[in-house]
Amino acid sequence: MKAKKPYKTPLWGIGLYLLILASMSQGMELKKVAIIGGGPAGLVSAKEFKALGHDVTLFESSAQIGGQWNSNNKRSAVWNSLNMNTPRHMIEFSDFSWDDVVPPTSGYSGTFPPHRESQQYLLAYVKNFGLEDHIKTNHEIVAVKKNADASWEVEFEINSQEGESIANSQTFDMVIFATGMFTKANRPLDQKGGPLEEYRGKIIHSHDFKTIDMADVKDQTVMVIGNGISGTEIATEMVRAGAKEVIHSIRKPHYHINTYRQDRPTETLEETFFQRFPVILGRYLPQSLNSEGLKKAVLEAFPLQLDADILGSEWVLDGNVDKAGVALSRHNYVEDVHQGKVLLQKIPVGATADELIFPGNERKQFDLVIMATGYSLDIPFLSDEVKKDIVVKGRNDLVLYNHVLHPSEATLAFVGFKDFVGAVWPAVEMEARYAARALSGMVNLPSQDKIQQEMVKIRASKKLAGAHIVASHVQEDLGDLLGITPSLLQCLVNPSKYLFACLYPCSYRTSAALDDASTVTEAAEKWEKYRALK
Repeated sequence: MKAKKPYKTPLWGIGLYLLILASMSQGMELKKVAIIGGGPAGLVSAKEFKALGHDVTLFESSAQIGGQWNSNNKRSAVWNSLNMNTPRHMIEFSDFSWDDVVPPTSGYSGTFPPHRESQQYLLAYVKNFGLEDHIKTNHEIVAVKKNADASWEVEFEINSQEGESIANSQTFDMVIFATGMFTKANRPLDQKGGPLEEYRGKIIHSHDFKTIDMADVKDQTVMVIGNGISGTEIATEMVRAGAKEVIHSIRKPHYHINTYRQDRPTETLEETFFQRFPVILGRYLPQSLNSEGLKKAVLEAFPLQLDADILGSEWVLDGNVDKAGVALSRHNYVEDVHQGKVLLQKIPVGATADELIFPGNERKQFDLVIMATGYSLDIPFLSDEVKKDIVVKGRNDLVLYNHVLHPSEATLAFVGFKDFVGAVWPAVEMEARYAARALSGMVNLPSQDKIQQEMVKIRASKKLAGAHIVASHVQEDLGDLLGITPSLLQCLVNPSKYLFACLYPCSYRTSAALDDASTVTEAAEKWEKYRALK
């Protein structure tokens, strides 16, 4: 019996294989891509562009990735006791389970991860997807300039631990900006010409709240200015730290929600509010009806609000929830106000060296003043010529096409430049998935003329008068464009799963349109597991 000769692939087989590869990459030229920012938005952008075969370089200014969640980053605003305000199964990326990094535990932190755990998750994400060799830490971006051949020159400084800097630059075909919105503190009150310019007492921005030793707060009189998410959270933190008096200075009252419903204390906010049906409904109903629907849902889940007895004649809670705004807190802020643990006050109109002055010439001294007055949009390394089409005076957000694309520069995208309400990380992941495919020519885009026509409408839209946007709306908008959301038939046949279930990130990996069979199967199994936990 003759021994079989080892099998050799025929030349025609090799040729066929190469032909198939060529057809798969037809229309997509692999490019050099720069990602600026090493937080969640930058990391997921690097992963998505790398997955398509591009040559990716991520620039991070600090010594380690993580962005805001790297508490050692000088630009980070996270404080010691901060937890994420979104459940772990809702905040994780769609193809990387939080449970695989940190096993679930009981209690509040088992559902809402502490910030250190968030950083641990991001480091594991980098390792899992092989991003280590693509990341350049301690690289501070100085400028991004367009070259004559339409490529981009990225200028940066390499900062050593010894304090030395080396200037350098690299050329890229595409640039993805992922530095976020929370880097430049907005300080309108104590800046030159502001009402608190003369104040010499201890005053900080909420960005620096992490520097406060909570033990020092005990028995102090503290004022928190601003009642967005940070201001509300910090006010309740001061109560729990044992402050003698907590004054919360606000312009107008908001509707308030918590991480858990008041009427069903074991049910998280996301399980109620972030479903597909209200997103679809919101596309067809007038804004007034959407607003009424949101107000009804808020009051049903969180009936205890700042009522007339609390607000008195000083404030009126606007009946329009869009105008009033909605604030989220981990602790029960409204209960603290009702119990007199947090006292409401108007915004100060002036100051002496040691007192703040309020309307009616009321004066008061404080041991600590914390300004939770938000952040200003800041992309200093981008030229005015590039910024002019996406930055509108008086607005603190970027005006982009399909949420992420520069309307005039086909090789620029901006991921994570919205003040999201809801699950932030999955929303920026969807932005990254769309940006990677749009810039790679894998998404059909209209002509430049049609894009500019659409941008005129977007700039004039009342809906985009500010930076806040519901995360699930972006997920659904871009998911539709990528073809990974369920069909109308699927929604009608199984509404409990596709219309009225929580929009877990893994559900966006259950379509074969973008993902392979094993990814789809794993995501589908995870989705069913999470649904069963409710």
